[in-house]
Amino acid sequence: MSTRTEPQSSAREQPEEDLLEVMGGPEDGRPFPLAPGVTAIGRLEDTDVALMLDATVSRIHARLTIEGGVYRVEDLGSTHGTRVNGRLIQGTTRLSDGDEIQVGMTVLCLRGRTADTGAR
Repeated sequence: MSTRTEPQSSAREQPEEDLLEVMGGPEDGRPFPLAPGVTAIGRLEDTDVALMLDATVSRIHARLTIEGGVYRVEDLGSTHGTRVNGRLIQGTTRLSDGDEIQVGMTVLCLRGRTADTGAR
């Protein structure tokens, strides 16, 4: 009788594409693929990351920018603010792989192929 063990990896596998994954809120589990450039996050149907089921998200809540492998998020004057890893942000904030962005009651996790993985 043979026993087979799967190799264990200490690091989380990198995604095939950059994405924001909903980790909490009305659309839990939903992935949003990201492309280089500017990504609008909001409640409007035509935003890139459309969170229409969360009434606490502003129509155009925040902007995520990917430029040269650097990820940044900025609140756009939303009613409830934008949080990164639980902290309310002011201005533009740099992101790393695995960072959590909260808009309204929705928590999004950055899964970036090229995002920083080091601690700040």
